[in-house]
Amino acid sequence: MKENKIRQLLKENKCTTSTRIWSTWPFYTEAIGATGNFVKTALKFGVRPRCEVLKPEELQYYIDLGVRDFSLGDEFKKLRELWVDDGTKMAEIVSKL
Repeated sequence: MKENKIRQLLKENKCTTSTRIWSTWPFYTEAIGATGNFVKTALKFGVRPRCEVLKPEELQYYIDLGVRDFSLGDEFKKLRELWVDDGTKMAEIVSKL
């Protein structure tokens, strides 16, 4: 059987990271508002919460709450930034041809 690396990290009480797959579910924004309370409740019951950050600068807030598992970013947001920012620059360059 193939080793489950995430499970091994959890057993060793080490930090983990992942990325979030974009979802159209409406509860996402509501969950962000309740993060602090959610984290405290999860830790109280011995559950390791995983928090999503969009930028590394956001990590310290969650680390201070006791979180050790993180999800980095939203792939749809990153793609949109690529399409808008780089796409606009490409359009400007190509329009001069």
